[in-house]
This record gives sequence, C-alpha cells and structure tokens, in this order.
Amino acid sequence: MIYCSWRLFDIHGKKPVTGCHENSDLNGSMTLGLKSLLDDTVEKVLLTSFYDISVVFKSGKILSVFCDLTPYVDEETNWFFGLQGKYYSINNNLQLVED
Repeated sequence: MIYCSWRLFDIHGKKPVTGCHENSDLNGSMTLGLKSLLDDTVEKVLLTSFYDISVVFKSGKILSVFCDLTPYVDEETNWFFGLQGKYYSINNNLQLVED
C-alpha cells in the first residue's frame, strides 16, 4: 500500500501516465492508468537512499513512489510492502521498519 506521492510512467519512463492526485473515479485518469498494469509483472524494485522506490514492470512502465511524509504530518507511513511473508514500511521519520 502506498500512502505518499507516486507517479506512473509509460514505457521506459518517458512520459507520465497518471499520478496520486488525479481523478480516481471508475473512468478517471488514475483508474485507467493503473488498469494498464493489470496483466503486467514486476521485474525489479529499486530503492534510493531516501527510501523512494521505483517499481519496474516487464512492459517497461515504471511506478515511482516518493517518501514525502515527514515527522510533521499526521500520517505515519509512506509505503508498506510485503514479500515472502515479511512486511516492511517506511515511517514518516524515513526509517525502515520490519513488521
């Protein structure tokens, strides 16, 4: 689950497809953009030193997630990720937490 800002790019990250602040109605630009990932597969996940992540799909599309939540906001988690029975999150102090 992603609680912070994100953006989906087209093949090889050349052009934005949709982002976290767009229309999420049934036929909104966010919904339609994310539907393009339905039959896609995650190829790799890249993590920066500030815990921003880039999820690269086999199609070449890239989901960029930006840890923009800081200690000065009410939300406590930037993103939450599960893999092989282990769960990780990045809190608003930019600390990696294994749950």
